[in-house]
Amino acid sequence: MNGQIYINGQIGANDGEVGVNLIDIIKQVKTQPFATSFDVYINSEGGYVDVGFDIYDYFNSLKKSGIVINTIGTGLVASIATVIFMAGESRKLKAGTKFMIHLPSGDVQGTADEIASYSTMLKDTENKLVKFYSQETGNPDEAIRPLLRQETWLDPSSAFDLKFLTEY
Repeated sequence: MNGQIYINGQIGANDGEVGVNLIDIIKQVKTQPFATSFDVYINSEGGYVDVGFDIYDYFNSLKKSGIVINTIGTGLVASIATVIFMAGESRKLKAGTKFMIHLPSGDVQGTADEIASYSTMLKDTENKLVKFYSQETGNPDEAIRPLLRQETWLDPSSAFDLKFLTEY
């Protein structure tokens, strides 16, 4: 049986705004106990890196138990939502869907030491994303880093050529 999972909106909660969290994905999976595969529909501007990687890791745990995960972009797949998208064995975008990757960013205030610490953490997250995309797509770090630095919007053909998509 093929199940369906929907990820719509921001990844994680922000400023009191409700977002998609790991528990929301787990609940959707649990309501479809006989599913041997899932089509995951993603329409998200992104959000929190840690929540996105948690969802990605959960999908990988399902794959390790023999469940097939396919991802379908619908409307917008941007920022950390692209990491979740990469969990699919089959990855495609519906017509008109926008796909964007970029460097992580955030806001910080505090002492010079606190800001320096935040800067280090942000650089570590940047390196984690570069390594992740490089491993997932097979593209070298040197090809991925400039794409992130430039906040790159990819059309389906370019996303396919760079191996973010498996079909289009």
